[in-house]
Amino acid sequence: MLVGGDGTQSIDRTRSKEVMAYGALDWDLTPRTTLSLSGGYQVSPISGIDYGAGGVLNSTRTALTGRVPSSFTQNFSPSWNYAYTSLQEGNANLVHRFENDWQSSTTLFYRHELSKAYYAYSGPGATADGLARFGDQRQRTSYDWFGADSNVSGPIRLFGQTHTLTIGANYSVMTSSAQSGYLALTGPYGGAFSLYDPNAVPAVDVPYTFGTNHRTVQYGVYAQARIKLADPLTLVLGGREAFLQDRTQSTLPSVTDWTTNAQINHRFLPSAGLLWDIVPSLTAYANYARFLDAQTESTYSGAGLPPRSGEQYEVGVKGSFLNGRLNANAALFRIDDNNRAVADPAHQYYYVSAGKARDQGVELEVTGQPTPDWNVYAGYTYLNAHYENDSPDLTDGTDPKHLFKLWTKYTFSRGALRGFSVGGGMLAQTRISRGVEQGGYAIFNAQIGYRFNKHVEASLQLNNVFNREYYIRPPSTYYSVFGDTRNVMLTVRSDF
Repeated sequence: MLVGGDGTQSIDRTRSKEVMAYGALDWDLTPRTTLSLSGGYQVSPISGIDYGAGGVLNSTRTALTGRVPSSFTQNFSPSWNYAYTSLQEGNANLVHRFENDWQSSTTLFYRHELSKAYYAYSGPGATADGLARFGDQRQRTSYDWFGADSNVSGPIRLFGQTHTLTIGANYSVMTSSAQSGYLALTGPYGGAFSLYDPNAVPAVDVPYTFGTNHRTVQYGVYAQARIKLADPLTLVLGGREAFLQDRTQSTLPSVTDWTTNAQINHRFLPSAGLLWDIVPSLTAYANYARFLDAQTESTYSGAGLPPRSGEQYEVGVKGSFLNGRLNANAALFRIDDNNRAVADPAHQYYYVSAGKARDQGVELEVTGQPTPDWNVYAGYTYLNAHYENDSPDLTDGTDPKHLFKLWTKYTFSRGALRGFSVGGGMLAQTRISRGVEQGGYAIFNAQIGYRFNKHVEASLQLNNVFNREYYIRPPSTYYSVFGDTRNVMLTVRSDF
């Protein structure tokens, strides 16, 4: 499979390209043994990338009072801003099916990613007439990630019921190397530049002044049992004995010894769930799990973040209707965790630890095909997020409390319109804030398509039909992101 894209964005002077190649092969070594291989390659350069403007500061520069006046297509960054990402990955999976209905599965995975950028950005904050200080930033980060997982699973027949047992082990190692540099600039307006004339910001030679190596190793053994208590009741019990080591080393401005950020041995992570088949098409469930995950994000200084840990609770009901063509689910959830990575409000592409956090809410979803020609998706989420630090520009109010998504598509399969399709959808959410508030908004999209034959189809999509102006990320003292204004996308797909 080969995919390519080249287009301008809603933000003036921003252009993104993408090339992706993917291939997969399944090889039956024996009637009971299958080897699956896959690999992918992706390159994504962006020119004229916009960092956005911070909010307007009051006279004492202690609080934000609003946004910098502008259109929602304004690019506040110079044309020479540039970012580049490349990714290569490979995957191998070997499955053997035994005669007693058991099977073994072993997976090996490798990924290499390179990201680099050279750009200018403004901040902290701005004046009401659009003046702000700028600095030039240069950064480069490479990641290498290797993982392996091997398990066996199969049925166990006891007490007149069939149960399922899975036992396995996994290992992963992720290494990264990051370099960055920043140079403050002096503009013509008392040291500031005009946000409305960002091309006056010069591109200067920025040396790397910070450098960090990062290495995270995780491994463990795990097991899960699906125990059939009775025909309508299934108990799911699981656990993982986890080991984790996270280390960093400074390479700039000088090379230091490796420092251990986290060393976790023999951390037991239990999980449990209960499923009740109320009727064949409707299942109620409840589950609980503890988790421990290394985080690949890094801070502005190049240091890694501590591992994220916590507990997750969920109760809900799932249904399958119309002979499986339409699926619906409703759930209540709660996630308590520590050290969640959140975007650094002062530095694009970098993260900080949010400390203790709790997310809880409701999710409703319907998806499927009510008729063979009609596809539909509808989803609603209520989220109540609370962070112990309650820093207003970091976490408070950065996620909408209410989010609704809808998409539907109808394909004409007979008559004069055979081969044509029409679709439409919407996204609606309530307010968010990072110091400057973005009120609630709704975005509507529409699509028309045509299938020429079994190999080629095309679609034309009109996004943001009513040209709603909004922020995806409203301004804080640094950084903001406009939502896309009205735009058209033509897509042609073919297979051979």
